[in-house]
Amino acid sequence: DVPGEYLYYRTPSPWLQVKLLKALQSFPPPIDDRPIWNMLNDCLSKILTRTEVTNRLNKNNADHGILFEAVNLIIEYKEEAKPDLKDQAIELLGRFISVRESNIRYLGLETMAKLSNLEGTEHLIRQHEAIIVLSLRDNDISIRRRALDLLYTLCDQESAKNIVEELLDYLQNSFDYDLKEELVLKIALLAEKFAEDMKWYFDVVISLVNAAGDYVSDYIWYRVLQIITGFEDEENDQDIQSYAAVKIFDSINIAHCHDTMVKIASYILSEFGELIIDRPGYETTKQFEALNRHFYDANSQTKSMLLTAYMKMANLYTDIREEVLSIFEEERTSLDADLQQRANEYAILLQSEDANSQTARNNALDRMPPFSSAINEKNLILKKLKQLKGSKDQFTTNTRAGIERKKQERTEADRPTRRVVRPVETTASSSTVQESGDLL
Repeated sequence: DVPGEYLYYRTPSPWLQVKLLKALQSFPPPIDDRPIWNMLNDCLSKILTRTEVTNRLNKNNADHGILFEAVNLIIEYKEEAKPDLKDQAIELLGRFISVRESNIRYLGLETMAKLSNLEGTEHLIRQHEAIIVLSLRDNDISIRRRALDLLYTLCDQESAKNIVEELLDYLQNSFDYDLKEELVLKIALLAEKFAEDMKWYFDVVISLVNAAGDYVSDYIWYRVLQIITGFEDEENDQDIQSYAAVKIFDSINIAHCHDTMVKIASYILSEFGELIIDRPGYETTKQFEALNRHFYDANSQTKSMLLTAYMKMANLYTDIREEVLSIFEEERTSLDADLQQRANEYAILLQSEDANSQTARNNALDRMPPFSSAINEKNLILKKLKQLKGSKDQFTTNTRAGIERKKQERTEADRPTRRVVRPVETTASSSTVQESGDLL
């Protein structure tokens, strides 16, 4: 019982309750003082069980401010918090992410993502996976981001394929350009991390290129080529190399495809195409024709990789050598300095007949060795994702929830100023290419 002047929409001093719950987060749980500990747990349980969504916006704001601070306190207590409280919090948040009010859905997803880091909560949160996936199609970009973060956090060995397929389906049917780069990176990371079969991982990367080739960064296709090639501490897997060669050939054996697909194909077919030349329809000439079909539409970087692929293939198979030499002759007068230099050097090297030149050519064009174990430990996709997240840390300033928080922080004397947060564009540096095995 409190005096009426302390009630705000029948809630006693909500601002004071929020401050007290925040203050408690700075102290360890009082588990040694059983009466106090039991009283605190009773209070938290009442907050979780008695908070509902009403038709009054001001009451909702007050009650939910208390509720989310109570959940934050449970999160802060980690394994010390009672399991019943975690279960109650997840059940309540599951209802909140289904309501119409955008702010409540946003906070529900954000808080559920924090709860998912606590041991023993994943299976309960996963019961709401269908609603979380549905949130990917919300009109609010901030809600879509929180749903993506939560799905990424929830993913494990058992649910990986289902979640990746859901994310791929969303990617293929989405025009959400602000979210695509992060979505592509997370799909690639999940597919690699939880792949029981590397063929499935390669299929996922091919699907990414088909669905959003412009958003598949160099980091992703560098990584897939490293995995297909292998690492020093692993056995050479010709099964996945043969599979990748067939899959990529089928992917480029069409009229038009993305430049990234051509880059992947130029490497894989020049390195591992010989593993499938005995199969009908995958002969050397067919592989060369499939690659060359995209040469004149490709950008300069892709053309450079194609010239290198042609050189390696012509060194192995004499039946395409004349066609390759004719392409080199054309590019010897290219306005692009790199293409011109490659074409000149490759033409001279390919036409040299003396023993020393042939030995040097064979050594230079030998199959790529396995990548070092040190490179395997450096996941460039994860590095890129961290860079991307760092450049978007302030994205919530342009969202409804972010604006509300900013308003609370401003004093009456402050004039609200509009600031546009521009994402930082990052490109693969020369050192990154070196770490990736000098694929170009």
